[in-house]
Amino acid sequence: MKDKNKGITLISFIFIIIAIILIITIIFSSTYLKKLYIKIDLMYKVATNKIDINREINENEKLIGVTDVSGEGIIINILDGKDLIHQEDLIILIDELKNSGSQAISINEQRITNSTYLYCDGTVILIDGVKIGNPFTIKAIGDAETIYGALTRNKGYLETLKKDGIEINVEKNDNVSIAKTNKEQSYDYQNKNEIQKLYLLNQLSGKSDIIGSGVEILIEENASKLTALSFLQIVNDLNSAGVEAISINGERITTMTDMMDISNTYVLINSIPIKGPFIIDAIGDKEKIIEVLNYNNSYISKIRGKGDNVDIFNVKNIKIEKYVQKKDQNKMLVNYLK
Repeated sequence: MKDKNKGITLISFIFIIIAIILIITIIFSSTYLKKLYIKIDLMYKVATNKIDINREINENEKLIGVTDVSGEGIIINILDGKDLIHQEDLIILIDELKNSGSQAISINEQRITNSTYLYCDGTVILIDGVKIGNPFTIKAIGDAETIYGALTRNKGYLETLKKDGIEINVEKNDNVSIAKTNKEQSYDYQNKNEIQKLYLLNQLSGKSDIIGSGVEILIEENASKLTALSFLQIVNDLNSAGVEAISINGERITTMTDMMDISNTYVLINSIPIKGPFIIDAIGDKEKIIEVLNYNNSYISKIRGKGDNVDIFNVKNIKIEKYVQKKDQNKMLVNYLK
């Protein structure tokens, strides 16, 4: 009787092992099949002339900032005699430029991309690890009249800086030149074939779903109220960890994503209102992301210190969906970039 029980136990153990192997196989097969489907769909569109592959590659390279661009736009010159400009000020200005339809931005010749991060380092500011200092020259390409009007309006952020005694000049320009980023990309796509190159560029730009391991951040407001600037700073921290893609409540963060507060009730991301609880997905090196988020000066640490609930989960297979236009402003246009 005892031997029979041992046999049953051994058989049960074998079945459990087989079940675990099958589950793991299904999970990985599912991820592989999803990626394969995306590639096959892309190949079909190219083969049936639904897309011009060279034009798509060119547009994506402009979007992610790996090529020089020029076009009409504006140039902002800022002379900060009192060293009052900090990273938050530049983050807000970048957001205002994106909100006004800017399609490419640089600060002191450093290209701003969807993976850019800014930090203060004494009297200088780091943009993607490169030190820049006062005075600041900010360039933006897009509809010059629209951008100029948005930046020089009453109660705009430039007006706030001027009241602090900072000298600011904004001018429209028919031929603004912005150099490509000097930041290394998370994917090496240059030596790939055309289909593979477009596949990777679509993921980098936000035109395609992306699947990978990373973290999911769940934030429940208690003591503090999260604003557009809160999310801009969280994205900034995540970018410093080298993440490949980010979404907030399902909204994909792209090069031209802007955020705005509405009546102290909602935050608009890509012109879509979001409300708590907030779920932020980030694909990248999980250990590095968690390390950055747990720094004492990270924004996640700050809101935890104020009493908000923040949970961070390791996730093996995160799917961050592509950017989908839901309102009038398309965050994937490059019609002003030459």
